[in-house]
Amino acid sequence: MPGENAQTPFPVRRTTWRWRILFIKVWLIAAFLLVIFLGLGVTAIMAGTSDELEWGQRVSAFGVGALIIVAGLGILKALIPEKAFAVLLRKGT
Repeated sequence: MPGENAQTPFPVRRTTWRWRILFIKVWLIAAFLLVIFLGLGVTAIMAGTSDELEWGQRVSAFGVGALIIVAGLGILKALIPEKAFAVLLRKGT
């Protein structure tokens, strides 16, 4: 009815502490995996600059390292909302 106080059919419930801890653990694991992924890319680039490998292996290692870092930065960009970038890039007020 138009004059009545509109309420949602399902009340909003707070999550239990177990779900909150699980949520935090999943994000921590994702952050560590992203750091490990980017570290793998840096290691491959460092291997590409090594004099111990043949020229073809060095080029391959450098290329793979660059691709890994680009993919990791793409994942990082997907995680951070665009509004956060706008705040960082906004010129002084």
